[in-house]
Amino acid sequence: MLIDFSDSSKGQNATARLPQKNTMTRAATWVAVWSAGLLTSVALSMAVVGTVDAASIATATAQGFSARGGDLTLTAAEQLALSLDPLLGRSAAMQKGLEARAIAAGTLPDPKLKFGIMNISAESFAFDQEPMTQAVFGVTQTFPPAGLRGAAASRFNALAESQGAALENRERYVRKKVRHTWLDLYFQQEAKTLVKGSQDVFIQLAKITQYQYRAGRGTQQHVVRAQLEHSLLVDRETEFETKREQARVSLEKWIGSISGLTALKFPRFPSLNIPPFGGSALSAHPSLHMLRLKMQAAEHGVSMEKSRKNPAWMLDVSYGYREAERDDLFSAMVKLDLPLFTGARQDQLVAAGQERLTATQLMLNEKHRNLEEMLAKSAAAYRRTTERMEYFTASLLPQAKQNTEAALNAYQSGVSDFGILVRARLTELNSRLKFLRLKVDHAKANVDIVYLIGESRI
Repeated sequence: MLIDFSDSSKGQNATARLPQKNTMTRAATWVAVWSAGLLTSVALSMAVVGTVDAASIATATAQGFSARGGDLTLTAAEQLALSLDPLLGRSAAMQKGLEARAIAAGTLPDPKLKFGIMNISAESFAFDQEPMTQAVFGVTQTFPPAGLRGAAASRFNALAESQGAALENRERYVRKKVRHTWLDLYFQQEAKTLVKGSQDVFIQLAKITQYQYRAGRGTQQHVVRAQLEHSLLVDRETEFETKREQARVSLEKWIGSISGLTALKFPRFPSLNIPPFGGSALSAHPSLHMLRLKMQAAEHGVSMEKSRKNPAWMLDVSYGYREAERDDLFSAMVKLDLPLFTGARQDQLVAAGQERLTATQLMLNEKHRNLEEMLAKSAAAYRRTTERMEYFTASLLPQAKQNTEAALNAYQSGVSDFGILVRARLTELNSRLKFLRLKVDHAKANVDIVYLIGESRI
């Protein structure tokens, strides 16, 4: 009897097709219910967050399901994650709030209206008794120190723009996390499939060894070894299933429930031609742009504090009405602040603003160093996984397959031990799992590089 070790996925595909006839109706019902629930959750999230328009989400959700009705694409998953992420809505709301504060900061204070009676007799309270008795109506307007309003408005505008950069950075981060969790789930799913296929082979081997043992051509140790390896693979499958469930929970954090979703497909990312990256490759990263805008805000803050050394002033205009033939009175006054003792107040505020500016600059430098480290590591991982994948495809995987076939032929001819056949089969399985891990790590390195330098530069 010959056993085909070359492609265990054929048996797996045949096994996977068997339950589809019995579950087709239930799958169609699940897809309809899940699609309706998904669209409802997206609509509710958009009403609260308001960062993604309804048309784009409806289109993305519709494109997420293939013609078969049950598969979700990575692109649609990313759009769903962006629509459901609460921090995107937070950044957008903070940006609008800061823009509103910038308008308010650049506006003059409200004028003040004053009215009343002056110099009336305390004994008779007669309005026409004393010549200086008058009804006064006036307006006062305060003018902040020169440059204060402009600096304050510029500061809030810079902070609002920094929130826009934070919004872009969050979008990149969400896409990165969704892609990573998608790849993790794909790995656990495919690893479980590979182990399941090897279980089927060891079931056949156990039957063969039992037959040969009964016929007197084998040993009991061969039977027990085949059963043991099958049991170990069952435990290994359970381990991958546990990790698959954990990866599914991580993905559900971003896009909602996918408990009934079938197999995920491996996403196709564009190949990267990795150049020797310099500092300019990261210059457009939104996290750096955000800190640069915060530096601008800190600079405007220093200017704002310096402007407090200029005097604020107030204009007071009033009109006094008098009875009888007496002339009415008109008054105009100007009041000035006298910032004579700036050492204990204004100078200290300027010093505090300078320290905030220095702290922001140091944060920018540290962030740039961290991103350079991440980019260098991701580029190295991408290059090495590319080389190893080529080596696996050209040499290691074909050799592992040939080794399994040779061990099988030798065992069937009686010139090799059963343990050698088992080791050959396990070596081929482990090689396939390593190649799958390389495939996923290569894609993750691609995702990390895209996060760092942006998709527009790919």
